[in-house]
Amino acid sequence: MCATPAPDGAYITLHPLLRNSEFERFRTAAGFATQSGEEAAGEAAAAVLPQLGVAVKATVEATAASAAGTMLYMEGALSLQAEAIAEAAESNCVESKMSIEAKLDSVM
Repeated sequence: MCATPAPDGAYITLHPLLRNSEFERFRTAAGFATQSGEEAAGEAAAAVLPQLGVAVKATVEATAASAAGTMLYMEGALSLQAEAIAEAAESNCVESKMSIEAKLDSVM
């Protein structure tokens, strides 16, 4: 209706509504509203995008810090588990050696 004018001689141009002065004013107002809406949307997007960039950057930094903290915690926990396993293995080795020596002593 307001985006593209009909070519001269097109059947739609013969419609009585299009020759009505009230409708012509409506078309003009609708075209202005559409153009204003497009401009407002463009301005709103331009105003919001920098703020979104700041928010995304803050989110990425917070996630990175959280991930680093989690990584340090997991490294510490794994280190403690490895130490506990090593102590258990050493203890088992000593117990096994003493048990074998005791059995050999009883046989000899």
